[in-house]
Amino acid sequence: MRNTLTGEPLSEWEYRQGRRKESVKTGGRLLVTEAGTLLGACLAGVGIARIKAIGVRGLLEKGQLVELLPDWQGESFPLYALYPSGRLPAAKVRAFVDFVMEAIEGRGA
Repeated sequence: MRNTLTGEPLSEWEYRQGRRKESVKTGGRLLVTEAGTLLGACLAGVGIARIKAIGVRGLLEKGQLVELLPDWQGESFPLYALYPSGRLPAAKVRAFVDFVMEAIEGRGA
């Protein structure tokens, strides 16, 4: 996968298991910038990818994808919901934030 901001290949993946960290150098002949293309390549048997489980849960359950390294966690990234301060968010914004929180908590985070 290429970094969408720099265009550079993401050539190192970091994994954690407790306090232990491991970095894995990756490489390949196929580089993409879009997750859908990456997923399509994996489904076609072209290789492996690091993709968030929440987006492929159904494919994992159907056996179309296989989880590698289930005892290791990949990098985590903060997620923020921004809306104007000084007032309550609109009901649709609050509903979306609640939906995302349930989805995140449902995956065991």
